[in-house]
Amino acid sequence: MAASEAVYRAIAEHGVVFRADCPSRPILDQIADKRSMMVMAVLVEPRRFNEIKRRLDGVTQRVLTQTLRRLECNGMVERRVLPTCRSASSTR
Repeated sequence: MAASEAVYRAIAEHGVVFRADCPSRPILDQIADKRSMMVMAVLVEPRRFNEIKRRLDGVTQRVLTQTLRRLECNGMVERRVLPTCRSASSTR
């Protein structure tokens, strides 16, 4: 018997129900979202928001913001505020 078949059989025998309030649901929903997977692929290293946006052709700022917030909320990415470099003339 294949491992996956054994898992399915155990689920059926024990009456496991994938309840709406199951803690794994938000993570599974997040993984199933195509934009989340594209963002995760871009974030193999830290990047600024606009750099992420440039790499994801066709993704709007609004959708990218929502996606990043969901990923952060679900603990899949960590947001860090990176320092900006200012020129000497702009620090008056």
